[in-house]
Amino acid sequence: MDDQVVDFTSTWIGTRPTLDDQLLALPVLAAHPMLAPVFEALRSIRSYAIDPAKIREPQDPDEGRFLFTDGSNSTSVFRKLSPSARESVIELLAHAVPSIIDIKIVSRGPKLTTQFVQRTQSGRMTFDAHQMSDGTLRLVGILLALYQKADTAFVAIEEPEASVHVAAAEALVELFVTQSDDVQILMTTHSADVLDFVDVSSLRLVRAGLGYSELAPIADHTREVVKSELFRPGELLRANALRGEGETDVLPQEQ
Repeated sequence: MDDQVVDFTSTWIGTRPTLDDQLLALPVLAAHPMLAPVFEALRSIRSYAIDPAKIREPQDPDEGRFLFTDGSNSTSVFRKLSPSARESVIELLAHAVPSIIDIKIVSRGPKLTTQFVQRTQSGRMTFDAHQMSDGTLRLVGILLALYQKADTAFVAIEEPEASVHVAAAEALVELFVTQSDDVQILMTTHSADVLDFVDVSSLRLVRAGLGYSELAPIADHTREVVKSELFRPGELLRANALRGEGETDVLPQEQ
């Protein structure tokens, strides 16, 4: 803001804002041109905890402008993708499920469902979403979260490794790194395996305090241990020796 100070006690756009203590202040303050970009950035944040059961169910069609938090409008979002984005989703899904060669959205009465075309020994076979595994459906949801047309600068994805094969989880992390050139991606995980796929400098440790959570970068001494290849982040997590800034240096004992 070029070191400018916003005086919220003054009047702008011809009115003085009165804030009810039961309402959020930011939508009101966003009327000020200096705060409008902050409001828009916060409003565009998307967070996802993909629920395979929601993708498996027939869905009501909508505009498909952005993916719902649980993925429950995935059919509409997929239909809204550009042809190149659809190809990317199918191609990346095929890395985890090599037999998949196409994805289609079909109508079932007033509902929409996803169909997966797979190559088999007897030729092509088509399977509805309710016939697919949780891992496959979760991957579809995560890929849609990354390739959707919604204009967002920040995407948070909760535990993408859940019900997903380790090799597929590694491919997802690589995809997150690639996509992070266009959008900031936050991934939460409890998986020691996933930690080994992430650059240690990108890791943040979350610990529960008394009524609050603490977020800290990995401590310098722990980062050096990883960069020296003495231990991997996942090994430190399993040994309860992964440390954030300000925590004591404790290394696991060699067996």
